[in-house]
Amino acid sequence: MRRLEYVFTTAAQGFWRNPVMSLASTFTVGLMLLLFAFFLATDRGLQAAVGVLESKVELAAFLEDDARVSDVLALRTRIEADPAVSKVDYITKEQAMARLVDIAARRPDIQIVDTSSNPLQNSLEIKLAHAQDAPRVTAALREEIGNGVIADVVDNPQWFRGYRKDALAAVDH
Repeated sequence: MRRLEYVFTTAAQGFWRNPVMSLASTFTVGLMLLLFAFFLATDRGLQAAVGVLESKVELAAFLEDDARVSDVLALRTRIEADPAVSKVDYITKEQAMARLVDIAARRPDIQIVDTSSNPLQNSLEIKLAHAQDAPRVTAALREEIGNGVIADVVDNPQWFRGYRKDALAAVDH
């Protein structure tokens, strides 16, 4: 108990002997703690934003109209076996058209003139667990084009790769 009393008494004497320096050092330490908290919060926010963007990376494999069901199921099984893939959804032409009509209803700049014919294709929508694997998975799917199952593969990770490099560079500095 006497030690605590001695520490507090000595600290109070030091403050009163040179109040300007004591206030300056207290202000400096407080400012440094505030800046540290700001940068820590900014870092956590950027990491969360990058995580959200990574979770939204998806690929679409458009299927040939005359693809056999067994070939489509075999392809889906192979895709699902990849550890970089978290989910694969089969989207029919009708589901794709329903989505398009729904989007057009919410956006006045999109107008669908004729819904009697459906030019859309059946597709596999592939959600990735790790965005870094998008180029590899896309390349593997592109190799399947022309084998009777996949007609085209659509991905758009170009903006994501650029954003991730910029965001990580900002976090590292």
